[in-house]
Amino acid sequence: MSSNEGFTYDAWINPLVFHEADKAWEDVIKKQPALDDVIRFICNPDIRCDLESLVARHREISKEPKQLIAAPYEQKIMAKIIWPLRHAKADYMLGNYLGTISLCGIVAEMLAVLLHEISDFTLNGKQIEDTDKDKLFGKKFERLGQERRVQILRVLGFIDPEIEDEFNFIRNKRNKYLHYYTLDQKDLPNDAIEAYNKTVLLVVFVIGQDIVNGKIKLRPQLLKYLIQHGVAKIENRESPTKESI
Repeated sequence: MSSNEGFTYDAWINPLVFHEADKAWEDVIKKQPALDDVIRFICNPDIRCDLESLVARHREISKEPKQLIAAPYEQKIMAKIIWPLRHAKADYMLGNYLGTISLCGIVAEMLAVLLHEISDFTLNGKQIEDTDKDKLFGKKFERLGQERRVQILRVLGFIDPEIEDEFNFIRNKRNKYLHYYTLDQKDLPNDAIEAYNKTVLLVVFVIGQDIVNGKIKLRPQLLKYLIQHGVAKIENRESPTKESI
């Protein structure tokens, strides 16, 4: 309870302080931070953060229509797409539903840029150079708004209407929650789940992961990209010699 010129109001004192780890509180707390203290600090204070609750929320969000079986270990893909998406899932477990939606929006933008990066743009059977694409789009693809990026990908046939809808759903949810202060938050947890699972679907779409003869087959354009960046290489399949038979 706090007060201001005769008025009283409920308040959360020091909402940003992790007391057990804060030097200023060291002599007062007289306790070394433990793992439970860390979890309690990073978790939404309005919900339960015991182990059972954390696991329950993990199960709530783990409803991917398509599971991401494997991700190419390329630095940008991991840093811009995979790890942020993992953090989006962790945010839901911690009750940070807004963080889940925000990160999903970022990942969807990175996916649109990656899909542009790996795709060949042709006009009248001739590949379009980057400088000509910039003139055609008005600016570099990466500098366009997400709505415009998705429109371009759709018109050029790199995505179908269903994938376009997934991109637009994530963008609309992100804009809805990140740009309007007065918005009712009652649907936030469910929207976070849906945004996360649609983002996983987009990751699987862009990466491609068909299973052929027990092996994961990537999208050919992505495989070419990985080869160019030294992440993928052609296996050396030499014919067996008589000595090795």
